[in-house]
Amino acid sequence: MNVKADVSKDVKEAFFDEFFNEFSKYPFGSMPKRDLECFIFSFMERNGLIEGSCNRDRAYSLGINTTRLNSYMVDSNIKFGKKSDENSVATIILDKQKSQNISYEDNWFIFAEENPVLREDFIQAMKNKGYYTDTSYNKEIIKVKAVAILDFLTETKDENLLKQLASIADFENQKLKDYFISQKTWKDISKDLFVMLKESEKDAITLLMTAAQYSCELLKAKINK
Repeated sequence: MNVKADVSKDVKEAFFDEFFNEFSKYPFGSMPKRDLECFIFSFMERNGLIEGSCNRDRAYSLGINTTRLNSYMVDSNIKFGKKSDENSVATIILDKQKSQNISYEDNWFIFAEENPVLREDFIQAMKNKGYYTDTSYNKEIIKVKAVAILDFLTETKDENLLKQLASIADFENQKLKDYFISQKTWKDISKDLFVMLKESEKDAITLLMTAAQYSCELLKAKINK
């Protein structure tokens, strides 16, 4: 096993404290071997003790294969990790955008995520909002409708990331893109319609058609029930 050599004294002390607290939850000698392994893996991962920038390299450092590494990642997260929230899922997308590892093609955003925990967190977050993702080509390659990600980010109020991704999305209707960028809600659209009806019936109809297209795009991205 090849792990980080220069481990600080504070990290070593923290390991003993956390291990003792966890070990003392069980009658002496009865802590399951898998729980012990997952605890050690979780601690090493959280403290950056596992060498390697990708799963293949990290698995090599531990002397195991990537399938087993993924298994430890999932199990240790279930036993000792923290439950994800919508903000952490938005962070996944932000990290991909910052590193320019998210692409856009035919109304789909596409990115790779080899961390099985982050991948499942993202897919589940989309499901919770009623959207589906496509991993049929490769389970580590995630495809999701652009309108689904943008709608999700609108709800999480991540304005900067929303603007970045909306500017990439190649919607045929420029007004539809503008609504995403401005984070318009149905309440806002209704107010705009009311004002436009007073001034110009033609503009009001255009806005209504844009809103209808927005609804159609959302419905297309929704899971068929």
